[in-house]
Amino acid sequence: MLQSDGLVIVASMRDSRGTIDPRELGRMFSPPRWLHDLGVAAWLVLGVGLVLFGVIWLLGETETIVLPVVTGTIVAAVAGPAVSTLALRGVPRAAGAALVLLGLLALAIVVLLLVLHGIVARATRSSRSPRRRPTRSAAGRTMPAPTAGSRQPTRRRTTFPRSARRC
Repeated sequence: MLQSDGLVIVASMRDSRGTIDPRELGRMFSPPRWLHDLGVAAWLVLGVGLVLFGVIWLLGETETIVLPVVTGTIVAAVAGPAVSTLALRGVPRAAGAALVLLGLLALAIVVLLLVLHGIVARATRSSRSPRRRPTRSAAGRTMPAPTAGSRQPTRRRTTFPRSARRC
């Protein structure tokens, strides 16, 4: 090592004329490899995040078009094997696709009817339940009547002498 003007200079950095090669200084002042890799990873994560944000924003802006296309793609992926099976049995693909879509529509109608039947049955059952008069508690207060579907026992309120009550 050579010392020049208070600086320590490695001898290999000097060329044949004794001057310092600037390319060698670049290696000396470069950041460590792990810091370089960390910086590249950070910019990569930021870039991927910005791209995802942009794609989600774009899909939100074009929701009117994208939603039916995505729904159709899912239906086609689910119905594809059934159409292929019908095609192997001699049904034309267009007719097989129509049959599968009609079957899916019938299934959706059956599910809708079952749900509506459950809602209507629950509503009529609760409207037919007899109305009970409110009961009186031990303290003389009116308590709500238990409903037909409630399984919880009514609680009795305990009355304490005035000396035991808090303010």
